[in-house]
Amino acid sequence: MKKVVNWCLIIQYIVGKGLEIENGSFNNFLKKFINFTTQAERVITEATLVGNINGKTIYYIDGADKPKKGVVVIVRDGKIQSMMPSDSKTFNKKQ
Repeated sequence: MKKVVNWCLIIQYIVGKGLEIENGSFNNFLKKFINFTTQAERVITEATLVGNINGKTIYYIDGADKPKKGVVVIVRDGKIQSMMPSDSKTFNKKQ
């Protein structure tokens, strides 16, 4: 996680400088990025369905409030590529 934090700080600096944004405007960026990554890792470890498509591993977990309405995380080469809402029916069609 330390590498993630370092990259977040570098990205904050580069984007902030490039857009001429005041220092401190990205204060929540790091927290949100860490939260996103933590939730994606949770989906991966608790996945109820796992599939492979075109070299990508896809993980699915049911939603806490609405079963059958959950979240999909796509991983390629061990790196999180995307996380999005989905449902088990759509996930199974992709297999």
